[in-house]
Amino acid sequence: MEEDVKYYARIQEDGGLSIPDNLGHLMLDLETMGTKTLTAPVMSIGAVEFDILTGRTGREFYIVVDLQSVFNLGIMPQADTIMWWMQQDDDARKKITEAKGVNISQAIHEFTLFIQELKPKDLQVWGNSNRFDLGALEIIYNKLKKEIPWKYSLERDVRTLVSFAPDIKKNMPFNGIKHNPIDDCKHQINYCTEIYKKITQNRDERRVYNINNEDAINLTKDELKEQVKLLFSKYKESEFTETEIDYFIDYKFS
Repeated sequence: MEEDVKYYARIQEDGGLSIPDNLGHLMLDLETMGTKTLTAPVMSIGAVEFDILTGRTGREFYIVVDLQSVFNLGIMPQADTIMWWMQQDDDARKKITEAKGVNISQAIHEFTLFIQELKPKDLQVWGNSNRFDLGALEIIYNKLKKEIPWKYSLERDVRTLVSFAPDIKKNMPFNGIKHNPIDDCKHQINYCTEIYKKITQNRDERRVYNINNEDAINLTKDELKEQVKLLFSKYKESEFTETEIDYFIDYKFS
């Protein structure tokens, strides 16, 4: 069986149990040689799966792109962005310059496979802003004559969420290397989660409980479902009586 796989079991009010294919959300971040959607050569793509209720992160994607292959699509850099990159920390620049970039066509292919692995039927995809990150990628998909692998209707904008509580973003410490796509994604996830908690704190629509169950080790999914049902029944009869709340129970296999 797979190692270090986390299953999130969602139990609805009718007692039914399902294990979602993903954590519900994907944060996307691009590093580019331009700040305008139509003229933003992509240097690297980063994405992190996450649960906006808890801030928990899951699968990650990161790839460095060969810039010449992007130029060959007719997407050219902006001089002011080149100058801006020259002023950034060495650590941020080295992540780009010291890595061997792959052709943009291959990068898009690998990103598409990553999205498909997440089974994106209900996956909400975030950009900062979505018009830039998702828009810049969509232009590349179009130039390569490929369909984007996410739903338009599930695009989400970090800046819109931030506008409801800008101080949370302002005061959120940054961990990692700025302008590294994965670290940027995780930073955005941190403050988006806190903002979401604040604006929904009076809505008791669902709660999250983490239950440590060592007996779950080496269980099949069917056996896991039975264990979850038993645990849920036990808790529902005692502490949890709300019938309109979804319970998420987190198991970690080791």
